[in-house]
Amino acid sequence: MTVQSHSRFAPFEFGAIVTGLALALLLVPMQYSAALAPQDNRQLSRDQPQTTLHRIALVIGNGAYRNVTPLKNPPNDATLLAATLRKLGFEVTVGTDKSQREMKQLIREFGERLRGGGGVGLFYFAGHGAQARGHNYLVPVDAEIQTEADLEDVAVDVNYVLNMMDDAQNALNIVILDACRNNPFARSFRSAEEGLAQVKAPTGTLIAYATAPDSIAADGGGANSPYAEELTKQIQVSGVLLETMFRRVAEQVSSRSGGRQEPWFSANVKGDFYFTNTTSLSNTPAKIDAVAVEREYWETIRSSSDAQDYKDYLQAYPSGAYAGVARAKIRQIETAKSAQRANSQPTNTQPSNSGSNKASEPAGAAKTSGSLPKGFRSQQGIEMVYIPPGRFMMGSYSNDSGKPMHEVRISQAFYMGKYEVTQGQWQGVMGNNPSYFKDCGSKCPVEQVSWNDAQDFINKLNDANDGSKYRLPSEAEWEYACRAGTTGDYAGDLDSIAWYSANFGSKTHPVGAKQPNGFGLYDMYGNVWEWCQDWYHPSYDGAPSDGSAWLSGGEQKYRVFRGGSWTNATNLRSALRARSTPDDRESNIGFRVVSVR
Repeated sequence: MTVQSHSRFAPFEFGAIVTGLALALLLVPMQYSAALAPQDNRQLSRDQPQTTLHRIALVIGNGAYRNVTPLKNPPNDATLLAATLRKLGFEVTVGTDKSQREMKQLIREFGERLRGGGGVGLFYFAGHGAQARGHNYLVPVDAEIQTEADLEDVAVDVNYVLNMMDDAQNALNIVILDACRNNPFARSFRSAEEGLAQVKAPTGTLIAYATAPDSIAADGGGANSPYAEELTKQIQVSGVLLETMFRRVAEQVSSRSGGRQEPWFSANVKGDFYFTNTTSLSNTPAKIDAVAVEREYWETIRSSSDAQDYKDYLQAYPSGAYAGVARAKIRQIETAKSAQRANSQPTNTQPSNSGSNKASEPAGAAKTSGSLPKGFRSQQGIEMVYIPPGRFMMGSYSNDSGKPMHEVRISQAFYMGKYEVTQGQWQGVMGNNPSYFKDCGSKCPVEQVSWNDAQDFINKLNDANDGSKYRLPSEAEWEYACRAGTTGDYAGDLDSIAWYSANFGSKTHPVGAKQPNGFGLYDMYGNVWEWCQDWYHPSYDGAPSDGSAWLSGGEQKYRVFRGGSWTNATNLRSALRARSTPDDRESNIGFRVVSVR
């Protein structure tokens, strides 16, 4: 199967540096179905007992760097993985704090052992890593790097490792890259963006990244990095499909980091591989696991916004494990479509004797006392959309920082910006344009604006005295408006409503180019993250239930932002949240405003 599962940050062409890099290249025999033809003569016989196949691993962890910032966890991560691999039957060679000469010698010896009959091979590296002109390099502890040109002479090109392993003609390669954000060479490189270059997965290869290029991958406050911990846990679970195992690792790491570290992978793999501790393979065809088949079916549709997908599932599995969820999804989608159709109808902006305003109420919404305008345009040209009162379940049990889910009641209607604040609007109010993507144009979202900058912009809006009081949305208001009456992970088909890592083209895009949600709001998912008013709290224990901003307690050095950005993967859930300091300016963070009248 061929899979592309992208995450937060786009790869850059050269000069990117990362630290805490963990690289694992795993070569393992796969169980092929009889219908699959051999690929490049790399196919292990099903008749060959797995116990006759050597499992060989080389694990390197570099932390004691002499000329750049030393790292704490890479040797620990290497030790942890080595111990885990031994439990799985690997013959493991471990090297820590190695020079370039020592690294290359270990890699050459590793390649020789694989060619000598290593049916399963695994290479793991933890330490500093660097990117230059599309090549990824592993940095030895003795490297002296002044410019990008030095990398070729003093570091180890990842292609050197790949070529050694490719010569062994194994059936499956798995490449894992784990990178921290620190850049020890930033001042001397022509281009200092963080991240590794994207490596296209060759046939028979899965490449997994602990975080997307140019994003944050924590080295960890404990003895090991979060990614190394989750990888060593999940790799020991029997009966889990290879791709599913990496999805589980990604979900756990994303949850632990509050969405700031989002692993992803790219696969070009033929057949199914289960990372199990099977001792033998028989000639008897494997029995079909009906539960696993249903689960895989469900995984392909679980985030769909097409009700027909869930109807097809119910036809195939009327009493299936996910039947109840499928029926709920159908109701959610149909409710959201009804709300969107209602929002598209013209509304009487005069006070109504009936006292109702049904046009934009989601399921469970409270009735308004009197009718308000559907929307208005501020003096600065910001289009505002009416958001009705209502109640909803906030948060998600799939994300630690989104727990516990709790009911929030929005008792007062408000207005929210139809679009993210644009570069043109910022220029008109502030007289400058701080955006990294200026070439995108005046209709693209403004970015590289801090929470403090957003407050300055809002103060100027309020100085105009146009009859509205502007502010940032509370977290609860933002999520309520994002969901627009839906209760699933997304308020629609992700490709239709969001610019994200699978379709972003390494940049932001003009606002309003995708489809709106049920309230008529655009780009609530992707394009740029959006600042909220609240201080960050690591959980929702004690959160306000009235939709107001949470301005007491918590970590009062961080503000919240929501919605994901052009660098995020498919985890752009309605409940996704992240944090940063109020003075942080990034090319993927912007904002939109709300107002009351």
